[in-house]
Amino acid sequence: MGAEPQDQDLRSIQEARTLAARGRAAQRVLAGFSQEQVDRIVDAMALAAREQAERLARLAHEETGFGNVKDKTLKNLFASTDVHAYIRPLRTVGVLREDPVRRVVEIAEPMGVVAAIIPCTNPTSTAIFKALVSVKAATDAGAAAARRVGELVSVHVIPRPHANLEDALPIGKATVSKA
Repeated sequence: MGAEPQDQDLRSIQEARTLAARGRAAQRVLAGFSQEQVDRIVDAMALAAREQAERLARLAHEETGFGNVKDKTLKNLFASTDVHAYIRPLRTVGVLREDPVRRVVEIAEPMGVVAAIIPCTNPTSTAIFKALVSVKAATDAGAAAARRVGELVSVHVIPRPHANLEDALPIGKATVSKA
């Protein structure tokens, strides 16, 4: 690899390309997970976000100057509790539905790289929401969003179907539990 570009725009473009490539590699690993494994990851993410809701709200308020800690805490709890409760029972891996009469089988297929904008007005609640939904759908935006939330929360419990999962998923250091 050559030297890093000095121009801010070129650095941003290169960073986006690098993150997209890492996200795609992570998605390939995530795509091999069972529904139960995906659900355990999402459950652990939601729990970590709930446990850190107020701290994340405080950090968001300090960084942006927008809103107040109490309201940001409520938004973080909504994303990590209510959104999680809504998506938890959804099937997102493998066969979703079968209609033997019409001879139709719906099969989940992750769509690949998803770019997500995080607004400065709600940086943590939006990141929590997008991370949970993206990982639940087994997209690579989920891995990237999980990494950002993980940098803030630094608590992860994920199943480990093979030895190099930590290298494949760019979500930082992990506390790993066997599936």
